[in-house]
Amino acid sequence: MKVLIVEDSVGHAMLVRELLEAADPGAFDVVEARDLSEAVARLLDEGADLVLLDLGLPDASGMQALEQVRTAALDAPVVVLSGRDDDDLAVACVEAGAQDYLVKGTVDGRTLARALRAADMRARREKALAHDGLHDALTGLPNRTLFADRLRQALNRLGRMQTCLAVMFVDLDGFKGVNDNLGHAAGDALLREVSMRLREVVRGGDTAARTGGDEFVVLCEDVTGIEDAEAVAERLLAELPIGASLGVALAVTGDECPETLVRDADAAMYAVKRRGGGGFELVGVDRVRELV
Repeated sequence: MKVLIVEDSVGHAMLVRELLEAADPGAFDVVEARDLSEAVARLLDEGADLVLLDLGLPDASGMQALEQVRTAALDAPVVVLSGRDDDDLAVACVEAGAQDYLVKGTVDGRTLARALRAADMRARREKALAHDGLHDALTGLPNRTLFADRLRQALNRLGRMQTCLAVMFVDLDGFKGVNDNLGHAAGDALLREVSMRLREVVRGGDTAARTGGDEFVVLCEDVTGIEDAEAVAERLLAELPIGASLGVALAVTGDECPETLVRDADAAMYAVKRRGGGGFELVGVDRVRELV
């Protein structure tokens, strides 16, 4: 486990290093930072599995230090090792995202090592639960909730860019026949294959999600215009292992309602279905005319 000790006292940092090494030789790869700016730089450049943070730093203190380290640490859990034996501060730190609050001088090496491992395990469980709550269990794709969040973020960015955004609603043609004739196991295998193809065909930064059944949605950012959206839709349909109907809703200003965009893409997809399926239809083209 790579542990970043953020501690301005060389003596305290050395003591922590020695305690961990004595408790479990070779189990912890310890690196050090003397202030917040060095800690943030190390986290951004090298990362860490866990951060052991003193709250009294030369360039930040208290909750400010914790908040900035957590932002830079991303998924790495943070354990506070403070000189203050303060229950209110301990509660505030845990509420702000610290995995644990330890007081200097009250923990030996074994206790410290155990606390770090427990913090790491809790963080992993929390991450897994968060992932499961935002991803489809069968395919691993983002689910409806995560897609909606990414669409809102994309719309916020859109107003500052000279491009447009496309929401593509995909429904597989003939999927019910696969389930009825070959069984649900074959249907599930097909859905996983479709999901894999979607991951491969979408560009970096785009999002493919499964919203339920045989329905998928794709969020494409940085679309340069109608022809670009059509090219993406054609490429997507060509890569799928089964025929599909696809509706595309375009946004330009960033003021568009995300729920309306998804609903418009869904309606466009059903228009394709009514024509016999196997193709795509665009809506919101009038919103893109000025761009192109």
